[in-house]
Amino acid sequence: MHISDPVYGKFEIEDGAIIDLMKSAPMERIKHISQQGIPKEFDFEGATNHSRYEHCVGVMLLLRRLGASEEEQIAGLLHDVSHTAFSHTADMVLGSYADQGLQDSLHEEYFDKGELKEVLERYGFDPRRISKEKLFGLLERDIPDLCADRVDYSLRGYYYQGHSEPMELVEHIVNHDEEMVFDSKEYAVRYGKLFMHMQRSEYGNRDNIAIRYAFATAIKRAFDDGAITRDDIVYGTDDHVVEKAKNAHIKYVDDIFDALRSGKFSVEDGGSVKLKAKSRYVDPKFLDGSILRRASEADNEFKASLEKSRSEDVSGYDVRIRVGDITIG
Repeated sequence: MHISDPVYGKFEIEDGAIIDLMKSAPMERIKHISQQGIPKEFDFEGATNHSRYEHCVGVMLLLRRLGASEEEQIAGLLHDVSHTAFSHTADMVLGSYADQGLQDSLHEEYFDKGELKEVLERYGFDPRRISKEKLFGLLERDIPDLCADRVDYSLRGYYYQGHSEPMELVEHIVNHDEEMVFDSKEYAVRYGKLFMHMQRSEYGNRDNIAIRYAFATAIKRAFDDGAITRDDIVYGTDDHVVEKAKNAHIKYVDDIFDALRSGKFSVEDGGSVKLKAKSRYVDPKFLDGSILRRASEADNEFKASLEKSRSEDVSGYDVRIRVGDITIG
């Protein structure tokens, strides 16, 4: 199998397990799940819309570049296979957007039975072990450290904003004793600033959260009215759920969808809707000779900017959202 990825380049995959897993029905499903959390027909200015599938393949390829074991590459490939329709926007309907724990709560069930379990066992892998991301130090680490998941979604989003820098940064990421670090202060600080930019412009951006919130109110109305079910959201795709919501002909839902589709959307401070994103930040480690240091220890400007960005995530935003003729908050 030949893969050409816009961030990591060209790869030839010969591993039977990885090829069969990439072709599996659970992986096919997440080709139709937006990474950004809102379907493409409702895209807004600055959206970097790509699928969860592309992100998962990207994580696997980054791990491959770093010499990770086949087992860890597989864990990376499957790490988001349990994402619901609309990714983390579904947490606004069925969970907590600030915590974004819905997908994690569903993850292990994908490995208990069905096609993934069958493929993994056929190639001699333990499905339960593959499902536990924390066992793999290149794939998953707590903030503020680097990990393949965090690095891929930020570099990929930055690339889709129209930047070429991700490809250069990738060349300076190294595997140091099964930990992802940069090979110099310069690139650690550059990546730290890039991630901060993505948090402020996309993941934790007031207007971006607000448009997801408005969209989620429409999905919640369709859910409360019985037009869509929990299983539709948890196991379906973006288009499947939107189509069911449209077919219900609920005026509030139709009005929200129409307004978002036509860009009739605005956000004002001072309303009663509390928007709070998951706090995301990195303080990358880098090699200074044989010593590992953090970017914030070596660059005071980055340290100050990081503290300011984190405080914005903690405080959140009190807003009023206008979608067409509908006011929320």
